[in-house]
Amino acid sequence: MIGLLLITVGLSAVLTLAARYAGIRACLLDVPDNGRKQHAVPVPALGGVAVFAAFAIVFAFRYASNVEFANSLPDSTTALLATAFGVWILGIVDDIWPVRAKVKLVFQIIAAVAYVVTVQPIKVLHIADGLEVSSEIAVGVFCVFWLVACCNAVNLLDGMDGMASFQGMLGFATLAAISTLHGDNATATVCLLLVASVFGFAIFNAPPASIFLGDAGSMTIGYLLGALTLSTCHMANGRYGLGIPLAVMVIPAFDTTMAIVRRAQKGKGIMAPDREHFHHRLFDAGRSVWKVLGVFTLMYGLCAVAAVAGVWASSGVIASAACVAVLATCVGTRTFGHHELVFLAERLTSKIAAVDPTGSLSVLVRKSADEGATDLEFDSKNSSPAVISISSARASSESNSDNQASDEDARRAA
Repeated sequence: MIGLLLITVGLSAVLTLAARYAGIRACLLDVPDNGRKQHAVPVPALGGVAVFAAFAIVFAFRYASNVEFANSLPDSTTALLATAFGVWILGIVDDIWPVRAKVKLVFQIIAAVAYVVTVQPIKVLHIADGLEVSSEIAVGVFCVFWLVACCNAVNLLDGMDGMASFQGMLGFATLAAISTLHGDNATATVCLLLVASVFGFAIFNAPPASIFLGDAGSMTIGYLLGALTLSTCHMANGRYGLGIPLAVMVIPAFDTTMAIVRRAQKGKGIMAPDREHFHHRLFDAGRSVWKVLGVFTLMYGLCAVAAVAGVWASSGVIASAACVAVLATCVGTRTFGHHELVFLAERLTSKIAAVDPTGSLSVLVRKSADEGATDLEFDSKNSSPAVISISSARASSESNSDNQASDEDARRAA
């Protein structure tokens, strides 16, 4: 097995060099924009072609030469690889002839629906102990949402040298360990082949990168992580809930969620690009690209270890606690997510103000926001949170009404 993995790494590296040469010759380059993008010179973006071409070649060889491996693969493997191939082709087309975001989203949904309808990766959605969803339609919708979200989450995270490739290697390695604990050696082999394929590319994608994954790489990595996470981590007996699947995707998922909130706050479409992602915030805080990768690897590694430990202990609590710790660190240190959560708290408070007759819920929301982010600060020195206690506002309003009534009574008496 080790020899096969080394061959995969070597083949991926050779194909990456070929893709880099082809990208330069064909002028298929990612050009810096002196803003959102971190690189200083044009870089070819056909790395995803090399990664999954290497994986396909080695997987086909293993499948044809090892009957035991072929027979032990889950029934869902064919549908998984077929739909992942569709996402890969979509990415290649987008890397050569840019495709509109909405068109890409439609094709991603088609691939996800095809996989879910064909395989039905989970039959009951176990959210936590005693809380589950058994509706076939609801579970199917969740699975499609999860696949599309993972596909785009890794794509959005691919904004700095090595980010998406490190995510892929760590994610697939975690899934390989979990599959091994489940006794599913065939899926573990597939995950290890994916690790080796990405590693061969990552040699040239490490800072300073000489080639990028492109959408063909990042979207396919995200899609495969999402699908393998569903089938590997969310067991039918509900031992884990959503804790372990979320641990495998925690940082991309949080980054994407905060991006949606941030763009809603600014009145932009959710597809609009910006320069305020997780890696951008860390880089703008004065950290080098390698330090950003180190922070990401440390946080993701903590969640990955917790996920494996949770599977070993047959509990999702460990993974959930690790996710909470990582996200609380990001928000509490104001590294990432602080302002977006404050915005959500303000919006939630304003919604409650319209329906809460006592104002108590508003106070609780505000108190929670203050505890999670201490004293709120904004870019302007004189600005302050536009949220007040509903009960205080109501008391003030009633006081003013009483004063006005007293004045009116006095005038009538006169």
